[in-house]
Amino acid sequence: MKIMKKLSVFLMGIFALAMMASCSSSDDSSTGGAPNLKEGITKTLTLKIAGNSTTGRASAAVAAGSEATINELIVVIYDNELNKVEGISKVTSPTVTSNTITQTVHFNTTKPSVFVLANVPMNSVDAALGQNLTSFKDCMANLDVTAAGDGLSQVANHLPMVGSTSTLTAGASENSFTANVTLHRMVARVVLNNITTNFSNGGSFTVTDVFMKNVNSESSFMHSDIAAEAGTFATLKGFPTVQTLVDGLMADPNNKTWLHNSYATTPWSNTTPAYFYVFPNNNTVFAQQTQIVIKGKYIDNDNPSPGVDKYYVAVVNRAPDAEGKITYTDNPDAGTGAILGNRIYEIAVTITGEGQTASDVEADVDPIPAGQNNVELTVNVAEWPVAIRQSVKF
Repeated sequence: MKIMKKLSVFLMGIFALAMMASCSSSDDSSTGGAPNLKEGITKTLTLKIAGNSTTGRASAAVAAGSEATINELIVVIYDNELNKVEGISKVTSPTVTSNTITQTVHFNTTKPSVFVLANVPMNSVDAALGQNLTSFKDCMANLDVTAAGDGLSQVANHLPMVGSTSTLTAGASENSFTANVTLHRMVARVVLNNITTNFSNGGSFTVTDVFMKNVNSESSFMHSDIAAEAGTFATLKGFPTVQTLVDGLMADPNNKTWLHNSYATTPWSNTTPAYFYVFPNNNTVFAQQTQIVIKGKYIDNDNPSPGVDKYYVAVVNRAPDAEGKITYTDNPDAGTGAILGNRIYEIAVTITGEGQTASDVEADVDPIPAGQNNVELTVNVAEWPVAIRQSVKF
């Protein structure tokens, strides 16, 4: 009987050691990122891709639905262990249900990061396949993707978006996982929604053109805190590498006519705001800061009808000046001089006197010459929720 008890204890000890060894072996096969991410195994990832759900104060809502249209997706799997882009998946006309796209991809790495790009050319990141993070950071989105087919305006239904995550959770079966990715627009919406005049000299002004100036032509997909979700203004505060700055009207070889609205035929109306989509810009030098410019015919005693061309320049998010000519609604991003992605910048302008000449505007004269800084601004900076919608093709 004593021999049987000793044998039983011995066998139980061996069984326990075997169990410990088995658990240890299982733990060693997972190198982080999610439970049981086993090496050498092709794994399945089900992505839930949704628009951000932040809600800001009310803002102009022209084309608000189409601004969230998803036409095509690129899913990039990055291997953080081997420091390379492992795989790229592409989807055209993805199905959107209740603000969510469900997309399945496969991967091998045990330390993945997932990047999702929307509404950018399908070959945008092909050169980064198998390459390191630096190569991926060098991939850019071009603002040309927002241009209408006729090249005369911007479209609201093809705005580049981006999102990422490194958080995976175990799925319903072994080697299957799920992850959530939140998309944010890479661009900001700049809205000129009101132009009024308040002349003390009896002058007048008629708007003929509104255009953007010093707009970044490209933006990196990689931002410093692209995955940040905490707080209301926590996303897309990184900035693109400085690229060619493009204008909507000035005499410039990089002129982009779709950054320009003409009111020569149809007069300006405060009931029809001017909309522009621009990439982030955190330049602090006036000549490189993104500006909205109003051009028109100015008439006074020295400039009788039909008047002379004058320009009124406003840096989109410039800090208030000492004379209090810029008023901001309460917002942590207001008046910083920077344009952030996934933001709305609404601008109301009051013109109080003579504006600048074309040569001054082209030369980026700062400060604006005395007697020509006759514009007062009210600016509202707001969040820009994304409730994604499906691209409908007929």
